[in-house]
Amino acid sequence: MAPPHCTETEAFVRRRRAKIHLTRTSQRILLGVARKAIVANVLQKPAPRFRTLSPELNQTRGTFVSIHRGHKLRGCIGIVHSTKPLILLVSNVARAACDQDPRFHPVRPEELPDLQVEVSVLSQLKRVTLLDQIKSGEHGLLIRKQTHQGLLLPQVAARYHWDTITFLENACTKAQLPKHAWQSRECEIYVFFALVFRE
Repeated sequence: MAPPHCTETEAFVRRRRAKIHLTRTSQRILLGVARKAIVANVLQKPAPRFRTLSPELNQTRGTFVSIHRGHKLRGCIGIVHSTKPLILLVSNVARAACDQDPRFHPVRPEELPDLQVEVSVLSQLKRVTLLDQIKSGEHGLLIRKQTHQGLLLPQVAARYHWDTITFLENACTKAQLPKHAWQSRECEIYVFFALVFRE
């Protein structure tokens, strides 16, 4: 497998690497885990079992797996908080990204050769109350109001060159809230960093 790839729009990953430490070897292993889990799910085979003694791969962190076909997103599922080891969580959310993202139909076997896998490992969430505490292109956003919740990974804002207000508005839309809902006192805003790596 080629070394994990980092695009220009994901430059924040290099600047914030110290926040979430994973060696290149661990990144390659997790990408391999995600790929094997995806293939098994799409081909309707039993889920592979993964175990490791590596402290890095056994740490507990929120994780998202994104599947791309060319330049288009094909599925993305993740969990913000988990007590499961990272290696197991990556496997679980990779399988879910194949057929549980309501925005897309399930991945078909003939698509497998054209798919690229991206893993995002999250830092802890931090609640913020001021606009200048949000760094679009570096932070991810979680918007929560009552039963509504929407999350956008940091690479999304970086890819589309969103400013902070646009980032907040899109996070509200993702939460199925009015785009200005972030201004409400009832709305909770959280930021996080992500270490993002892909095939």
